[in-house]
Amino acid sequence: MDLSPVVTARRQVDPVYALELTGGPSGQENDPDALRERLHNEQLRLHEEGDGDNTHWWTDVPDGMDSDGQNEIANDEISPHTGRQYEYQ
Repeated sequence: MDLSPVVTARRQVDPVYALELTGGPSGQENDPDALRERLHNEQLRLHEEGDGDNTHWWTDVPDGMDSDGQNEIANDEISPHTGRQYEYQ
């Protein structure tokens, strides 16, 4: 699962999250490399919290996530802001 849509959806419903993600802890950063690193770290965090798989057992390269993990991530990250429950179909 590409986690970019989850990050994008949460950014749209949670302005504090969006500010921290785009502007760093101070909300004032304007460094494209730092933004790329924050996005990468956030996608890895979601991948790990959703119990995502890696390409091989000896690497930490993300490879995918099952539907339970996808439901968990959507419900943990987006539901509190929308009041909806999500279920992978």
